[in-house]
Amino acid sequence: MSSGPPIATTLEEANAINAALWAEVQALREEVRELRARLGKDSSNSSKPPSTDAPWKGPKRKPPRLRSGLKRGAQPGHQAHRHATLTDKDASEVVDVRPESCDGCGTSLVGVEPCEVSGEIPLIDLPPIEVLVTLFRIWRTRCPCCGKRTTGTPPPGVGESLYGPRIHALVAMLVARLRISRDEVRTVPGSVFGVDISKGAVQACCVRASEAVAPAVEAIKADVAAAENVNLDETSWKEAGKLVWLRLAATTTSVYYLIAPTRSRNELDKLLPADFEGNATTDRYAVYNVLDALSHQFCHSHLRRDFQAVIDRGGDGAPIGKKLLAASDALFHVWHRFKNGATDWAAMRREMAPVRTTWRDVFNAGLASPDKRVRRLCKTLLYYWPCLWIFWIDQGVEPTNNYAEQQMRPPVRWRRTCFGTQSSAGSLFAARMLSVFATAHRRGVDALGWLTLALHAHLAQKPLPLLPQPA
Repeated sequence: MSSGPPIATTLEEANAINAALWAEVQALREEVRELRARLGKDSSNSSKPPSTDAPWKGPKRKPPRLRSGLKRGAQPGHQAHRHATLTDKDASEVVDVRPESCDGCGTSLVGVEPCEVSGEIPLIDLPPIEVLVTLFRIWRTRCPCCGKRTTGTPPPGVGESLYGPRIHALVAMLVARLRISRDEVRTVPGSVFGVDISKGAVQACCVRASEAVAPAVEAIKADVAAAENVNLDETSWKEAGKLVWLRLAATTTSVYYLIAPTRSRNELDKLLPADFEGNATTDRYAVYNVLDALSHQFCHSHLRRDFQAVIDRGGDGAPIGKKLLAASDALFHVWHRFKNGATDWAAMRREMAPVRTTWRDVFNAGLASPDKRVRRLCKTLLYYWPCLWIFWIDQGVEPTNNYAEQQMRPPVRWRRTCFGTQSSAGSLFAARMLSVFATAHRRGVDALGWLTLALHAHLAQKPLPLLPQPA
């Protein structure tokens, strides 16, 4: 049983009891603030994805973001994509549509001349698709000289599968790019061109496609390792129900994906070589801190979420959080002016100089904050100060990691619809095909056509044609 509250007999004892109670109250207040902040974490004040936001909290709050000032839609300089003008030479068939009766009095106009063309309306459609079946008839004959019977040898790859490279490529694209389940993919060939394919055959096509593109994926990895600027990111993945990690390294022309059991330092070496000499932009995950600080750019969009978390926690650290967010607003205001063409590179650097001074002043003020989390955040960012300003030094670097997050969207959609993969071989197929399709898109290459050529080469045991570099 409790012995009851302490009873003071002197003024000194009363003051000591009050001091102890006050310290306990302050500790409890800090604990409550910490628990509330932990419960209040969402996509607006942490790195949690929007899909994890609780639905009962009402409309989702967007992360703190400073508008660039650009309108929605295509921006100046965007290359329009329109259908080319179709003429008689492009038409497979021309159907003349002549008036049958007068719109005014109803008189028949059949056969009335002269009649002139007033316009043309194209209609684009697909012809009925017919499957090509090639039957390799193997002959055998007896040598008239020695009498030995010799059988004809089919071309390399013939006999390994009932289906040719085009069907292999189509199946791989349906599974990996359009994220259709294998059970549903097997119905597509039958519906489109009348070829029945089993679920096992779908899986066999995926395995061969994975093997066919392996050299090209290694070439993509090498291109990333030799690049001047790389964006890195990671997200969770499921393999046979277990948590693994999908990681990517992306440049403007190459995107390399890797599914690894952990997101540790060792797995980073598989993504980028230890002697990587380019600039890397990341979301400030601790594993990336092994990168050279003089070529490692922190994502300022993620930092804004950290600043918003400081504000949401309240207490003594909230004023510093507001100053940090205001300093971030100033940074993006200058950057957006540069990206919108309002200033050039030299002017942007001049305008950013006082912003850098403001950031350092706020960090130094944060070191004296009563909030220990604010002190720790400011101390950490001062320690990694160069990582905040690589974009200010190197014109090829962006201040955010948005590009990597954009490249992460296709695998995230795959994960949501197919719940990951079921084996290490399936994960390898997913990573390879994601790398191929993303890189082909960045380089303006017809992915299906290239994959068909790759499977032709693989089945014929010929050298693989690598993805061409952009002109």
